[in-house]
Parts: sequence; structure tokens; C-alpha cells
Amino acid sequence: MAVAMTGFPEEMIAVKLSVLSAFGQTLRRHTSLNHLAQAARAVLQNEAQIHQMLNDLNRVDFSNVEEQASWVSATCDLKIGRNDINGTNSKCWLGILGMRLQFGYRSGLGGRF
Repeated sequence: MAVAMTGFPEEMIAVKLSVLSAFGQTLRRHTSLNHLAQAARAVLQNEAQIHQMLNDLNRVDFSNVEEQASWVSATCDLKIGRNDINGTNSKCWLGILGMRLQFGYRSGLGGRF
């Protein structure tokens, strides 16, 4: 495109290239979505696969998923070293670890950590 527009004003070339880039990204997104939809349709038409997915979903331990997600959503800074100069980050993580261990011991899970 840039070669085809040789001799045109730089502003026009920049605008055309940005529009072309956005169009390319949109086309890739739509192609990806179409591929995903075709794959999902093939799976959803197979009754055996639907039953297998349902069985797998029923075996998910959502309380365990929630517990693990709570580690990620803690209020401590997740980037190691950012607050470690004054020890704030390590104190925060130690506090969360203490709470998690207390919770685990209270619910009888202490030995499984």
C-alpha cells in the first residue's frame, strides 16, 4: 500500500495505512470467530461429546477454584519487588498466607498444604 501511494501526501498515507491495519485486524478477528463457531458447531452436534462435557463440568470443584482465585485477587501488589524496599509487599503476603493457613486448619485442611 505504501509503495502504491508513492507521491501522495504523508498524512494521507498515514491515514490510509492505519485504516488498512484496522481492517486487517478486524478481518483476522472475524475469521477467528468463524473458525471457532464452526468448531463449536461440530462439537455441539455430537451427543457423546456433549455428555462428556457435562460430566467434566460436574466434576469441577468450584470451591477449590474460588479458593485459588482468591489468591490472585488479593490486595497485595502482585509484581514482586515493587514494594519490597520497605517490606510492605512481603508483610502483606505473609498476612494473607497466615489467614489462608488459619482457614485451612479450621476447616481440617491444614495437613494438605
